[in-house]
Amino acid sequence: MHAALRRLLHWSLLLLLSGPAPADTAEHAPIINILLLDGNSGKPLIGVGLFINPDCGRACVFPGDRFSWTTNSAGEIELPTMPNLRRLRLMKPSDKFMYCQESENHHVNIVNPDSFTVDEILRTGVKAPNTCNRRIRAEPRPGQLIFFLRSLTWWEDLTKGPQM
Repeated sequence: MHAALRRLLHWSLLLLLSGPAPADTAEHAPIINILLLDGNSGKPLIGVGLFINPDCGRACVFPGDRFSWTTNSAGEIELPTMPNLRRLRLMKPSDKFMYCQESENHHVNIVNPDSFTVDEILRTGVKAPNTCNRRIRAEPRPGQLIFFLRSLTWWEDLTKGPQM
C-alpha cells in the first residue's frame, strides 16, 4: 500500500507540474473595469447606465452590438476588450447627470468630448478628472478606469432648458 500511495503522489505531482489542461490555455481578452463614482461624495453610483463608444481606428462595436452598460452593486462595469480597441468615450445616461471634468462642454451635451486610452487603462489604470470635489481620493489599479458624474442640483434641474 505504501508503494501505491507513493505512485499516486508521483503521478499527481507530474500532472500538477505539467501545466493547465488544454481548455485553460486559451488566452482570455483582458477586461476593463469601469468604476463610476459620484463626483461630490465619492460613493459608487449603483444601477446607473453609461453609453460607451469604442474607438478601434475604424467603426467598431462591442460584442453583441452593445452600446450601453449598467453599473453593478459596487458601481462597476466589466467591459470586455476587443481587437484593435484604442480608446473609450463614456457618455452620461441622461440630462439628470453632469460630468465632473474640466471643460464647460461637459455640461452642455450628453456626449463627452474626452476619451481614454485603452492601453493606459490596462497598463496603469486611469482616473478621470474630478472638478466636482477635488478632495476625493481614489487610485485606479491596472485595468481600471475611474469616472465621475454627479446628479443635477435641484436648481440646475429646475432651470435647465427644454430638451429636444
